[in-house]
Amino acid sequence: MKKVLITTASFLLIAAAGAQADGHIEAGAEIFENICSECHYEDDFSGESADDIAAMVKAVVAGETEHDEDLSSLSADDIANISAYFASQ
Repeated sequence: MKKVLITTASFLLIAAAGAQADGHIEAGAEIFENICSECHYEDDFSGESADDIAAMVKAVVAGETEHDEDLSSLSADDIANISAYFASQ
């Protein structure tokens, strides 16, 4: 019984960590509304993976890609959230 409880608890911790790492769609929606919606549509990046979207946003934040809006204030969590949001569209 103890082994089953430890295995279940481990699985739940790993699943929770994975969900956090992937970002939160609701928080990403808020970032979209506050920063991105003036120039982008919700489906501008449809079909792109969250990892690809994160890479694009990171390139903008780093100044490697030209962008009209300054995104330098976005944190790693913000990038994960906005990536999760766009990937969900």
